[in-house]
Amino acid sequence: MNGKFSLPRRQLGLVWQLVLTVPLALLETGLALYIQPGAIGTICRYFLSHLNLLLLNFLPFWLLTLAAGFLFSNSFYGAALVGTLGGILSLVNRTMVEKRDEPLTPKDFRLIKEAGNAVQSYDLSLHIPSLLAIFGFLVLMLLLGFFFRGKRPFGKVWKNLCLALGGAAACVGVFIGCVHTVYASKELYNSFPVRAKYYIAGVFEQLGFPYCFCYNFNQYLVEKPQGFSASEAASYASEHPEQEEEGLPVNVVIVMNEAFSDLTNHPAFDYPEGEEPLRFFNSLKNEENALAGHIVAPNFGAGTANTEFDVITGMQTNLIGGSNASAFRVLNKDVDSIFRVFSEEGYQTSFIHPGQAWFYNRQNVYRYFGAEKLMFIDDMDSPERLGNWVSDEAVLEIMKEEFEAAVSEGKPYFNYTVTIQNHMSYSEAKYGDLPIQQAPLSVKVEEKAQSMLSVYSKGVRDADQMLQNLTEYYSGREEPVLLVFFGDHLPNMGDSYYAYRQLGISLGEGKDADTTLATFETPFVLWVNDAAEKLLDFSSAKQALELPENGVINANYLGAAVLELTGRRDSSSFFSYLNDLRRRLPVYHKGTGIDESGNLFEELPAQYEEDLRKMSFWEYYRLQVE
Repeated sequence: MNGKFSLPRRQLGLVWQLVLTVPLALLETGLALYIQPGAIGTICRYFLSHLNLLLLNFLPFWLLTLAAGFLFSNSFYGAALVGTLGGILSLVNRTMVEKRDEPLTPKDFRLIKEAGNAVQSYDLSLHIPSLLAIFGFLVLMLLLGFFFRGKRPFGKVWKNLCLALGGAAACVGVFIGCVHTVYASKELYNSFPVRAKYYIAGVFEQLGFPYCFCYNFNQYLVEKPQGFSASEAASYASEHPEQEEEGLPVNVVIVMNEAFSDLTNHPAFDYPEGEEPLRFFNSLKNEENALAGHIVAPNFGAGTANTEFDVITGMQTNLIGGSNASAFRVLNKDVDSIFRVFSEEGYQTSFIHPGQAWFYNRQNVYRYFGAEKLMFIDDMDSPERLGNWVSDEAVLEIMKEEFEAAVSEGKPYFNYTVTIQNHMSYSEAKYGDLPIQQAPLSVKVEEKAQSMLSVYSKGVRDADQMLQNLTEYYSGREEPVLLVFFGDHLPNMGDSYYAYRQLGISLGEGKDADTTLATFETPFVLWVNDAAEKLLDFSSAKQALELPENGVINANYLGAAVLELTGRRDSSSFFSYLNDLRRRLPVYHKGTGIDESGNLFEELPAQYEEDLRKMSFWEYYRLQVE
């Protein structure tokens, strides 16, 4: 006996090391789920009714722990690395949800600089129990790894090295394959019932952070244009130099009305003269102090936020990536916008929407746009509802109050309002016990279609009344006001354009250019009160816009046109470029469009290929590089 004390240590063979990765990965999964927002008991109960969710959250940890175990020849050390990293990511996710109600996704790692800037503005009080749990897990795994070492299976070093590298590579390869197959499945993701599928932070909480994080590897991607050059894109600004002179001090109010369209102007609707749902809009658009047309929105029947993005930033959602691109979900940093143009000139800027702040991540995105004041449903004092949605009339009253409060401070005012009353679905139950006038039709339709069209027409009539009330209100103001009123997308009237087909209206992509564009067209009108008409010399200014004869332009040109109309054509390089491009290529929608001569095309003509290249390069640069 030499008097020295030594701790007992054991060696575990390869089989035991591999078997141990299963309980270790389960422990890592439990750690990540404990740290994420939400009560762990509630999460476990939900998982018990959806056991495949447990597997989906467990599998990434197991595969990566296997990989690390092969590399270290020690499953405990592998678990220490993977579990600690998973715990830290889950803690970052928890902090992001608590501070800005937005979960952590893979795309956030491309924005380290912006994240650093954001951290400085937050009071980062980290969740102490989570920190202790991560530290305790790490210490425990390191201790177990020290006492239970892995035994190399071969006597030759090169054989052990080949096993370590080959095993790790195989596990990582399987993990990557799962991310691009199993975890990429929208059908699987949408099969799990959740409380609110558009509340992404809530979905992460219910389905588990590990699973949702892996799922989002394939979501909200900004695709790099072929041949993209950052230096070339950076040079575009010099081709469209900004002008320092300020625009005209007109108050600008933009109203994007939910599902507003001129569908009820179709001949199939047989309203008596003077009783049409769009009676006021139809008369206003022909007035001298108005300018009307149609925008081609990025989506049909949904995607409100995408239209907001297009109008406010001038960028096209459909150039971001695939057909399921969600513009607000790819945005994680400040971008140039019409909000910033007006804000830099001393305007008070505001956004009003009678919906939840988290919906489409608006509470963060509008900060990225540069909006000074945000108002959501929780900031409103019990506004009137029609059915489940806040009425257009209630939003109108809020807009009046906000306008008066803003101009009383002596500053010009810029506002963007998004309504919600005419949101789908257009069922008989939409307005509760409120009687709905049956829409008179000159064609015979099924009862279901008749009901949908009648309910939708009620919303259109109320939108038209909102427009009339706004013009009457601003007509009585001495401050100059430019009002912009338009729809975000056509209404979804059943599967495969059900109610449209009942009316004899042909919609859908790929049939022909005219039909394709009609699927995405919504009306707009720009109107000025007397004070603004004089200030802007509106008659001359609207002619100088040189809108196409048919009045159809892309949604992403609308904000730029407003800037030009108010004397700010060159206040931003990108918006200056858009005002040039609008005259050259008024409409481009995923290959279909209208050229400067008013000709429809179903494939982009060669003379516009360079225009599209420049547009896509500059957009990618603004989103990912600038």
